[in-house]
Amino acid sequence: MKKINFCKATTIILIINVILSIVLFFVVPDNIAIQWVGTTPSNAVDSYYIFLVPILSVLFAFAGKPIFTMFLFRLWNRTNEHLVTYLNLCLQVVFLTCEIYIGLYNLCNFNVAISIILIVELMIDVVIGLKLFHNQSI
Repeated sequence: MKKINFCKATTIILIINVILSIVLFFVVPDNIAIQWVGTTPSNAVDSYYIFLVPILSVLFAFAGKPIFTMFLFRLWNRTNEHLVTYLNLCLQVVFLTCEIYIGLYNLCNFNVAISIILIVELMIDVVIGLKLFHNQSI
């Protein structure tokens, strides 16, 4: 089985997120929903806020590894570079999911609660992580 390069995957997802936000900026309405209670928007802002998710994505692409390393070291007094990179990749996927959801909601009135999507995504990430790291000690 070919080894997955999480750093390359993180970079690809980051680039997709930035390109998606640029495209969405030109097609979404002037006011977009960015915060929801269930499936109804509770906060609408100017369309420039579409760039908030990619900015956070870029920030965590660089700051995520040290944060996850520190967290794992505090938790277990040791760290695993492969696991840290995987956690950073999972966070980038969450950011991409949020960006896609914002676009779908504002363009197509996508009416599914984002919390359900993120919980399912978290469960998938945990299952994949357990499969990848089942024989490694952290």
